[in-house]
Amino acid sequence: MSATHRSSISHHKGSGQQLIVFFCVYQLCASPANAHAPVPGIEGFYIGLIDPLFAAPQLLLLTTLGFLIAGFENREVIGLLPAYLLATLVGIVFGAGVSQAGGALLGAAIVCGAAAAAAPGRFLFLAIVAAIAAGFLIGAVSIPGPGPVRDRIITVSGSFVGANLGLLYIVGAVLFIKDRFPYDRTYAALRTVAAVVGVVAIVLLTF
Repeated sequence: MSATHRSSISHHKGSGQQLIVFFCVYQLCASPANAHAPVPGIEGFYIGLIDPLFAAPQLLLLTTLGFLIAGFENREVIGLLPAYLLATLVGIVFGAGVSQAGGALLGAAIVCGAAAAAAPGRFLFLAIVAAIAAGFLIGAVSIPGPGPVRDRIITVSGSFVGANLGLLYIVGAVLFIKDRFPYDRTYAALRTVAAVVGVVAIVLLTF
């Protein structure tokens, strides 16, 4: 192995370690301090927490967006994740009129899946728009129905955390695989997975 190649690997690992530190800070910011506190009605938090992971349109969008973001360099990833987080918050606050957005979620998943499969790491502007749009849509559909204000706040807080941690873990998993197995066949397999998820979104959109 040449000295240049060894230096490249060392730099790549160093960047990966910096990104892991960022993930930890990001997770701490997204998680409420009292997530495990014995607060009455906290079950609503956990209902909201798992909602983005059990609703097919949201899960498909989170997955394809995660693959799209993970295709970029670490510095772009660190910028795209907070953009999604802020857009999710905006969707929760101002997206009350977009409660039924299953078609839009699936459409966004198709775009993200196609971009992640066809041109990973390119079209940063598209990734920025996708992260913001996805965050807003997921935030909007996370708004709970009528009920006591306190219960709604607890539930939507869980949805906010679940939507952001879900994306964080997907991006982290893809980046870990890329760092651990830096081979052409690995990248090809990841692009194939992104394409397959996009196809699933197309199938669901037709029904």
